[in-house]
Amino acid sequence: MKISIRFIIVLVLIIAAYPAIAQVDINSDTVKAWADDLFSQSLDEKRLSGAVLTVVRDSDVIFSRGYGYADYAAKTEIDPVKTRFMIGSITKTFTATSLAQLMDRGLVDSLDDPANKYVKRDTLPQVDGKDITLKELITHTAGFGNITFHLSNDKKVAYPLSAEEVAARRPPIVRKPGGRSVYSNYSTALIGVIIEDITGQTLKDYFQENIFTPLEMSNTELNMSIYPSENQAAPYVFYPSGDAEAQVYY
Repeated sequence: MKISIRFIIVLVLIIAAYPAIAQVDINSDTVKAWADDLFSQSLDEKRLSGAVLTVVRDSDVIFSRGYGYADYAAKTEIDPVKTRFMIGSITKTFTATSLAQLMDRGLVDSLDDPANKYVKRDTLPQVDGKDITLKELITHTAGFGNITFHLSNDKKVAYPLSAEEVAARRPPIVRKPGGRSVYSNYSTALIGVIIEDITGQTLKDYFQENIFTPLEMSNTELNMSIYPSENQAAPYVFYPSGDAEAQVYY
């Protein structure tokens, strides 16, 4: 699951600027004036290399425009329709939605069920004689150390993962399950493994069939490759000197 620092920065900027735009009537002209000012300043200050802003009101697109570059070094301009961005941990919403779908279909009985009831490619350890539950995984309270599966950062990995590979990626438990919520990439990734084990589909195919296709999200996919998707924006980081450095797709 890939993450874009560019996307996070843009999201923070939009949230910070929301009170200002909320004070005016929202139409294509007011949005354009606000967005042009916000993104022009951000690009000039090299806080991001490119972004797309689309505003939907009452099911109608009232504004859509690209700013900056899809590839900063190559000066490839952004196409607001075709350019794709890595959305990182927003993917977790798809994973949680998929788990809810399996509950609706009767394939998962309860979030309070032990995760071991459903996962086939690993066996999670008990803590004080108690099993880790699906609820603890999905709410980041299972107590695992925070690591990612790193399926697509520096090498080709057989996908879906074997049982040995899933078990090898399990981090140690560093806090008591059911307590404090601490962000856990591993826990959500394991829910993805559980979805695969229950359905017999890869998570990529499950998302496509049950979320992206029904919602007509034709430009969205779960890319498990080390290679970028077609029309994918290249991630960059800017240093205080103003120099830009391309980042690895991960």
